[in-house]
Amino acid sequence: MCNVWGGWVLSVSFSADGNKLAWTKHNSTIFVADASISATPIVTRLRTDFLPFVSCIWIGPSTFVAGGYDCCPMLFRYNDQSISFVHQLDTKSESRYGGKVTAMKKFQDIDRMATADNTSSRLPTIHQNCINEIRILKGDRSMASELSSVGRDGNLVLWNFPTLSEQIADLKIV
Repeated sequence: MCNVWGGWVLSVSFSADGNKLAWTKHNSTIFVADASISATPIVTRLRTDFLPFVSCIWIGPSTFVAGGYDCCPMLFRYNDQSISFVHQLDTKSESRYGGKVTAMKKFQDIDRMATADNTSSRLPTIHQNCINEIRILKGDRSMASELSSVGRDGNLVLWNFPTLSEQIADLKIV
């Protein structure tokens, strides 16, 4: 398959039941091989406009997360032999950090990026460099509720996925 569609394989992940295999390639393509449909696995691919994904992991029966050079974990869904992008897990984290400059932050910028000016090179994501690995902290590949990602920026970030019951707990009928 590598010769046919080009690009190096960067990450692979089996689903919880072992019937699906997701993998990412250096040409920004995501593949899913599904062995639950027929004796011969059916391979589906999605060519993305994102930068290459370095890590991927299944977090549910039909959902997986991938992260890489875009510095942001992204949620994907596989249904009916189709892969679709759902959303980015990190959305505009600038507001969380507010542009506050401290002596410690200046030192970290000098150490990491060889510059004291953090305004010109700050990305709008928590990770400021490529995500190397994504792992499940709570749950398993059939139903993860918390993930961690680690990047080349040295940051370890925790991501929560509220369960359906948690999401609808505050709903009111009006």
